[in-house]
Amino acid sequence: MNIVFVHGAWATKESFNYIAPDLKHNKYFFEYDCQKNNFLQICEKLKDFTKYMLDDERVVFVGHSLGGLISLYTAQTYFPDACNGVMTISSPVKGIYINPLIRPFMYLRSPILNEVSPDSNIIRSINKFEYEFPIVSVVSVSSFSPAHIGESDGVLPVTAQMWKPKTKETFEITKINNSHNEILLTKSLYDKVWDATRNFNTFEKKLEMLRKRNV
Repeated sequence: MNIVFVHGAWATKESFNYIAPDLKHNKYFFEYDCQKNNFLQICEKLKDFTKYMLDDERVVFVGHSLGGLISLYTAQTYFPDACNGVMTISSPVKGIYINPLIRPFMYLRSPILNEVSPDSNIIRSINKFEYEFPIVSVVSVSSFSPAHIGESDGVLPVTAQMWKPKTKETFEITKINNSHNEILLTKSLYDKVWDATRNFNTFEKKLEMLRKRNV
């Protein structure tokens, strides 16, 4: 099975140094610069990267934070029939709400944040898509942030991560008690990634059996 990892904003592929190495699958790491490219440009680059690396082979996407949004949008837009599943980790699937007091500074730092605000077309699309593959979402919760009301992971409110997508296949959502970035270094997430990849592999085998029956 082929897994493409997509890091979060202002991060690098090293984000996955703990959870990825032991996976017994083909692993690819997509990197991008959210200060130089907008959301749709990054999705286009991920599409090209995936096609170049895998040709016509099937794929799984694992994305952290903004990388989860990029993974969902790319998978459903470009690979709906070639994707075995998407795993999002600490991803703001309901959009990123920025406190008005710091909004100008944050948008100046990275305009892409405005593209994934709660009322943006991109967030609406991600929540309206009818996905053709299984989805696993991991929600991080532990830290307090003065920028948010209620539960938070220190970067995002928990409410921004909670959702129920429209999918023809299975959907699973799990909370892990850890902060937005430190979750990537936890045994709980490590185990969850292993479980998710096994489920995605089962989905691929099911499709293969269906194809053989229809031949």
